[in-house]
Amino acid sequence: MGRIQDFLKRYKTTVDRQVDITSLDLMTRDPWLNPYMPLQTYVDYDLMVLQAKKNKSMAHVVGFTGEIPASKAGNIGLLEYGLIKLAKSYIYDEEDMKLLRKWQSNVSGVPDQVRDYFFGTVSDLPMALGDLHLRLTCEALYSGAIAFQDNITSQNVALTYTTDSNQYPSALTTTSRWNQAATATPIKNLRDHAETFRRTVKVGNPAATVMNSNTLRQVFDTYEVRDSVSSDLGQLVATGADNNRVPTLEEFNQALQRRLAPPVLVVDETYEEENADGTTTESFFVPDGYYFLLWNAMGERALGPVESNDGQAGIYAFTEEVSKEPPVDRSVGVGTGIPLVFDTRKMGGRKVY
Repeated sequence: MGRIQDFLKRYKTTVDRQVDITSLDLMTRDPWLNPYMPLQTYVDYDLMVLQAKKNKSMAHVVGFTGEIPASKAGNIGLLEYGLIKLAKSYIYDEEDMKLLRKWQSNVSGVPDQVRDYFFGTVSDLPMALGDLHLRLTCEALYSGAIAFQDNITSQNVALTYTTDSNQYPSALTTTSRWNQAATATPIKNLRDHAETFRRTVKVGNPAATVMNSNTLRQVFDTYEVRDSVSSDLGQLVATGADNNRVPTLEEFNQALQRRLAPPVLVVDETYEEENADGTTTESFFVPDGYYFLLWNAMGERALGPVESNDGQAGIYAFTEEVSKEPPVDRSVGVGTGIPLVFDTRKMGGRKVY
């Protein structure tokens, strides 16, 4: 039995409680996305596929002696390729084990923070997997596909959702990009995109438009936005380059809603990605120069079963021995999952600069 594993086994109740608490936190994290795509666990792969393909159209009117029509399954082509497996581990070497042994024996008054560090390391694993799941979900939403390569394992994730050019229009061209203050028209772009979903795609109005604050700053610098908001408020004194009044997010959202475009939801959460050379890079879940649209209850961030955990759903954290000599143990977090969108017509986004 591994040394770290032996240590954690002695205090298994505490470790399990820490992991359970962290897993519960994981289910309620990212409150901005939960109304649209909550985390959901599935104990069976096939059940998850059935949920994704469920037809959610309204019921039919039939006569008292009429036949009840059968509904067709939804069109969601990505699921035939299965789930994505997510994993992360922490390695403990001989120096770590010496420190643990000191804590167990309370040698030289080694503080309880040592114990908390190792328990905390184990309970960090579910959050690390949650970050990767959210990273893949956001890419699916802003591009209509996932094309991700892990920097360490070189494993690829390539999924394509069934969408069209109405949902994901071409990137804006030079003069219309949102970082061109004099010629950009972000209000018109957002209004026209939302109208496409009402008139052409016919799935109603999106509930929100998601972008980060760097993208929003570009929006607020445009003449169109400053003049439109000032005019709506009856404060249009100067126009174009001479209008120096910067709108608030609330004022901008009011301008959008007057024009039947969904309000903007600003998301500045970041994730840290490990590089092959041991350095890390911090990036926005929603990258600069992109936006994507959300509908209420449009899908789920599905967590599937983990075979190494007897097929139970969710995040599985455990410890194992890697080497007896030199002594090396590791803590591992494993999960499976995929971003599910029940009706892929309710997906949309665009690159705007």
